[in-house]
Amino acid sequence: MITESFFRRNLPHWQPPGARFFITYRLAWTLPRKVILDLKRERERLMTSPRELEYPESERNIRIDKKLFDIWDKYLDQDTNIQWLSNPNIAKIIRDNLYHHAGTKYSLWAYVIMPNHVHLVLEPDKEWIKRFENQNNEKAQYERGILSAILHSLRSYTANEANKILGRTGKFWQNEAYDHWLRNNEEFQRVVYYVENNPVRAGLVKNPCDWLYSSAYDRIQESLEAFDRLA
Repeated sequence: MITESFFRRNLPHWQPPGARFFITYRLAWTLPRKVILDLKRERERLMTSPRELEYPESERNIRIDKKLFDIWDKYLDQDTNIQWLSNPNIAKIIRDNLYHHAGTKYSLWAYVIMPNHVHLVLEPDKEWIKRFENQNNEKAQYERGILSAILHSLRSYTANEANKILGRTGKFWQNEAYDHWLRNNEEFQRVVYYVENNPVRAGLVKNPCDWLYSSAYDRIQESLEAFDRLA
């Protein structure tokens, strides 16, 4: 039986079975303590805002989380202090690892590797989840949600390999990631657009397909390769 999980650390994590997810994980130390405190204060303000109190609690929480994420993500796009993912060799390792697990642990619908964070849209594979639930050696990890196991696969190996390239040791990724389950096709399409257009919003390129480490770029390349085979 595939189970549902919900828990909250600094961020909420609601992971119903059979859902598609929008996930963001970032480099360590890319949000200063002041920004984190500002976000917490903004959450407290919004929780008592007359406008937000007009909505039912469940809808209010979703609205507030989205507003805070927008602030969080805009800061990451502007921050230039740590940009290890702009190294092409590191970005390639991360992209290759994403595709390595695609088709077995999840379906990968969209991704973008930004200079200091990664956005994904994926759907955990139901058969893989069933197999994973029976693996007692990883049970403690599963108690924090199936996405924790997937993120461990994506971050542990890439952190080690990236540190080798950088000639450093220590923490590479921030421990906690953002995840949001996509409730319908309209939201799914909107978030895929959001992910692939992140480099455009950040002023890095003019068109999504110009950003080398993204599903938008990969899709264009696949189309060109298919055209060449037919020519």
